[in-house]
Amino acid sequence: MKSFVIKGCRYDFLVEAYEGYVRTKIPLVGFSDGKFIPAGWGGSPGIYYFIPKIAFYFGLTIDQAINVFWGGLVVLSLVFSVTGFIILFKNKLPQLAVSFVYLFIFYFYMISKITEEYLVSPMVSVVFVPWILILFKKDYKTYKLLSIYFIIGFMLSITNLIRSHSVTGLLLFILTLVILHVKYTTKLKLLVCAVIVISMSIPGFYYKNVLLPEKNAFLRDKFAAIDLIEMSQPLWHSAYIGLAYAENDIVKPFYSDYVGEQKVKEINPQLAEIPVHSAYKEYHEILKKEFFKIVKNNPWVIIINLGTKLAVLYIYFLVFANIGIIASLTYKKPWSMELALWFAIAFNSLVGLIIVPSGQYISGFIAFSALYGLFSVTHAVEKPQKRFNSGKNL
Repeated sequence: MKSFVIKGCRYDFLVEAYEGYVRTKIPLVGFSDGKFIPAGWGGSPGIYYFIPKIAFYFGLTIDQAINVFWGGLVVLSLVFSVTGFIILFKNKLPQLAVSFVYLFIFYFYMISKITEEYLVSPMVSVVFVPWILILFKKDYKTYKLLSIYFIIGFMLSITNLIRSHSVTGLLLFILTLVILHVKYTTKLKLLVCAVIVISMSIPGFYYKNVLLPEKNAFLRDKFAAIDLIEMSQPLWHSAYIGLAYAENDIVKPFYSDYVGEQKVKEINPQLAEIPVHSAYKEYHEILKKEFFKIVKNNPWVIIINLGTKLAVLYIYFLVFANIGIIASLTYKKPWSMELALWFAIAFNSLVGLIIVPSGQYISGFIAFSALYGLFSVTHAVEKPQKRFNSGKNL
């Protein structure tokens, strides 16, 4: 079985979150070097909430809990995605065979190349897409339909807490199909969108208004002067070092955290490495200013990086959409489906364009590229079948 335990700062943060939870039973409180601290950082509070609890309540080590959490999610996503495609292509053996081939290639790549929280976006995409399409094919009473969308929105929001923006591309896909669905009245479309927004706000509201105040109250009680800044993903650090992806003399020597740390050190020697707490905002504000300075004074650095990253993304798209690209040109899909897929692909490409187009960062892009190929081929297979059946009936 694959091990999802990757040593590094995120692993250290999980150990701290577990030690803090064992001592306090308060989620998101960490413990390190004999003192309590905020647990974790970035846009992934969900992993510092769920994994320590799994370890504590099931008597597991943190390594075992990590494997149970991520391994369980992979198995569940495989079961639900395969089941979804079986139901979606019921009595359509050629389309089902095509979907299984694409899923096999996709899951093989995902399990062998993608780790930890980077699994979230591709997993949630291949799970929800077939079930959403099944939902569009069935006729439900309004209250039942809205209840299903409420559950979908709630689940997507929890997923988003595990990996920030992991569901945004999928959400664009869903909302596009909802808005363009011909069987939905305008009133129903508005109700569905409203229900999704409301249900998605509930886990975030609980996190911000229950979990964080409880954690902060405990830490302030222990350390009155502690800085409880809530850190987000290090956007400007990532965006700045992303400009070193294509070789140039302005941002160098190569894509690495070292690039950002050295630039900040030049400007403020006291911030020699990425700060985890008190100087977090100051560190990233420096790199934000440096990023826009390059945009203004050396735009060619932006251009060569975008060009290089686009080329890499294009190769990934060719690999995972493969013959689906030819099929999409020969047999046009419904324009609502085409548009929904491209919105999801475009959003999930942003992290590759802004930061670096590595398999980990663009896992959501890879998922929707595979889904684009899958639905292009299944649609192409269906067209000749319809013509053959029509001719036979004559």
